[in-house]
Order: sequence, then C-alpha cells, then structure tokens
Amino acid sequence: MNSLLKQARSLPDAKQVEVLLNKAQIPPAISKQLSEDIVKTAAVGDVLDIYYQQDGSPVSEQGLLLLFGHERFWIFQPTKVENDALFTILPSTTASLQNGIQQLGL
Repeated sequence: MNSLLKQARSLPDAKQVEVLLNKAQIPPAISKQLSEDIVKTAAVGDVLDIYYQQDGSPVSEQGLLLLFGHERFWIFQPTKVENDALFTILPSTTASLQNGIQQLGL
C-alpha cells in the first residue's frame, strides 16, 4: 500500500489517481473520494502502538497510516494474511475525528 500511495501522490490529476486505485482493486465508491483527497492532501501521518522492552528500548509491531484531505480523512489499517500484508481502508470525516477527540476529553 505504501508504494501504491507514493505512486498515487506523484500524480497531478485525481482522475489519473482514480484509475490507478481501480487497477489496484479498490472499489470505485472509495477510489473516487480517496483519489480527490490524495491529490489535495492536507497531511499524512502514522499512529504507532509503542511498548518498551525490559531494557527500555521502544518497539512497535503495529500501527495505522492516516491521510487527511480537507473534508475527509482515511485510516489505512494493515492486516497480515499469511506472507502478505493487506490494508483495510476506513473513510471518515474530520468532523467525526474532532468529535471523537472531544469525547476523549483531549
């Protein structure tokens, strides 16, 4: 997914990105909005689950990739399947994220 996302972010046009995403078997209902947000990305980030080993060194074996558009954001959640890594793409809105953060009291 990282290489697909990197390739998609190098394209200047949302329609070109949508074609690339469709070739990667991302459903058209998702690829249209995702392609718009990839071309007009506000931010990209990672969320890592970090724990510390007995010697104090940090380790992370799982995490999420976040892509923020102006109205929506996308969570890319990795899932291991045998020797391959697949991603579940979870679309949402920045308003729902802000609401969730407020509910956490942050």
